[in-house]
Amino acid sequence: MRENASQGAKFVLSEGGESVNGVTQATGSEVITAFKGLSGTATYNGHAAGKVAMYAPSSDGNLAGTFTANVALTADFGAAATGTSIADSDASIKGTLNGFTVNGVAMDDWKVEFQDNRTLASRISGFADGGGISYFGNTKWSIGDEEGRGTGRYNGVYIDQTDSGLMRATVGHFTAQYGTVGSMTGGFGATTIDPDDN
Repeated sequence: MRENASQGAKFVLSEGGESVNGVTQATGSEVITAFKGLSGTATYNGHAAGKVAMYAPSSDGNLAGTFTANVALTADFGAAATGTSIADSDASIKGTLNGFTVNGVAMDDWKVEFQDNRTLASRISGFADGGGISYFGNTKWSIGDEEGRGTGRYNGVYIDQTDSGLMRATVGHFTAQYGTVGSMTGGFGATTIDPDDN
């Protein structure tokens, strides 16, 4: 068992699994065990892209096309799980999408929040093959100071577990609604720094 503490987080990974191209891969059960042993927080930064459409009463307000955005997520791994199920973990994730550009035009006042919904985010399951850990929750889209009434969803997975036990990356997809006039859907990907790389 190897331990490493960095930036307030503790990462643990059991050894074992099969060799792929000379590199020992963790099994699904080992990934789950290591994830349940995580504590502290980690920040993931990356990008998002997708499609968006908005309707406004005047034709000049209509908008449809592709967008890009920045994503910043904070995973709070909580305390080590005490039960036999990964669902007993206290983990959650939250963050924002901002820096939107739609059809090449900056939308500086747009923000989509990945809300910290501990009840949903703590219902974590391990992928049987390859060892990913999934999470999900609600989104909220704001334009300036106005928060849209609609609620969307995000679903993601932690991937690429390092020797120190840290999930190096996360990828996923999301939807967001702005009342009855706006809708977007897209994907995101983000990475963090492995304490062993410092």
